[in-house]
Amino acid sequence: MKGPCHESGFSSRPTGGRAADHPTHGRTATRRTATRRTATRRTATRRTAAPLSGATGTPVPLTAVEVSPQGTSYGTPSGTATISYDPAAQTLKVTVTASGVSPGTHAAHIHIGSCASQGPVQYMLTDFTANSAGQIVSQTRTLSHVTTPVPAGGWYLNLHQGNSNTIVQNGQPTIFFRPLLCADI
Repeated sequence: MKGPCHESGFSSRPTGGRAADHPTHGRTATRRTATRRTATRRTATRRTAAPLSGATGTPVPLTAVEVSPQGTSYGTPSGTATISYDPAAQTLKVTVTASGVSPGTHAAHIHIGSCASQGPVQYMLTDFTANSAGQIVSQTRTLSHVTTPVPAGGWYLNLHQGNSNTIVQNGQPTIFFRPLLCADI
């Protein structure tokens, strides 16, 4: 199939230039050639860079880290959750304390299954809010009209990267659906 890109002699395959350097995106072929040369020089530099395994061949550990869109690191996500059931009041209380998460709201759910074998949502919780330091400090959510106690196994708690408005779009999970923290209950 030919389009304006093929008719001008440009391939749709990557050439080292950016999409903005494409002639149909407002740049000239001369500008694209200059960009291509710059990309070639960068590639040559990359070839001489040390591999990730380090100079001695010893693997370098990778550490999970939560980083904001602005590049701010809040550390490694970690935390605790306390879940209690009151049969007389028919309430389920979930208290979360966490650190290393990006500031703002984070969706949380109790699901059927486990962290390793995730399943459908059993209970939706109101979003938890991390402060400007990336901490959720002892926040409690209470669910009413819960008629069954917490089972001995088969439930898990997920704290998501995004909030309730961003984790699903058009019925499909988004990148913000990614669990930051998970605990088998």
